[in-house]
Amino acid sequence: MVNWNKLEIVWDAWNKKHVLKHGVKKKEVENALKGEIYVKRSGEVYGVIGESSGRILFIVLAERDGNKVYPITARDADEKMKKLYKKRVKI
Repeated sequence: MVNWNKLEIVWDAWNKKHVLKHGVKKKEVENALKGEIYVKRSGEVYGVIGESSGRILFIVLAERDGNKVYPITARDADEKMKKLYKKRVKI
């Protein structure tokens, strides 16, 4: 189980390139995961909604050993996700 307060993010060339393909920078993912987040586990991955500099992102993470997570993808959250985030996190 991931301790979200002691998170370690695992980056490699593939996932850096993949998130950038969706117009999201590595630093934006890191900032979003350090802030207030909404997390939902789905099987082997986590769906996370977080905010970086006013931009609300949807990030998919695979759990690794300990508190390590591997970003699979990241993109702008759709309107439904933004509402969920604001309702659950920005109360």
